[in-house]
Amino acid sequence: MIHREKPLGVILAGGQSRRMGGQDKFLLPLGTAPMIGHIIERVRPQVRRLYLNVNRSVPEIRALGLPLLKDGEGSGQGPLAGLEAALRLAWREGDHVVATFACDVPFLPKNYIRRLLEEMHRRQTRLALPSSGDRLHPVCGLWHRDLLTDLQAYRAAGGRKMLDWVARHDFSRVVFSGTPDPFLNVNTRTDLDQAARWIKPC
Repeated sequence: MIHREKPLGVILAGGQSRRMGGQDKFLLPLGTAPMIGHIIERVRPQVRRLYLNVNRSVPEIRALGLPLLKDGEGSGQGPLAGLEAALRLAWREGDHVVATFACDVPFLPKNYIRRLLEEMHRRQTRLALPSSGDRLHPVCGLWHRDLLTDLQAYRAAGGRKMLDWVARHDFSRVVFSGTPDPFLNVNTRTDLDQAARWIKPC
């Protein structure tokens, strides 16, 4: 049975941002706040406690005021490493479900968790993922902590692709729509300029 209480939340920001020249893209200004400020403002009310999965600590990151969660062994290997760290954290803190958020999606829906939890509960799956524009967004999702063992086995065997691992499991898919796309992904300066046209003051 999937629990309905607010889950643990983790923003996955452990990547290397190659298309942004290696900068911490989530710290780039978007309107009157860094991009991650808009994400925090949207998701913090939806979770029990919010962590930032990042593999370094600089003053700008510490100033966000979020507890930091490192990948651990094998850091810098993409979102699966961050998800593994998040599932380990869920076991340590006694949470059954953990919610993850990409660090570059500033328009996340404010009903994101509620809708995914409802579908996860209805279908009795161990994970739920959002989609928009016919595209699945696997870095954002709800994950039952029991997935940890299989994720560890997949990574130990050399697996690195999020969608390939997700395909090993039955999952709930929840469709979101809107303008702008609630899962608009900011990967480049062009994307950042596009997001700036839609952003509201944080």
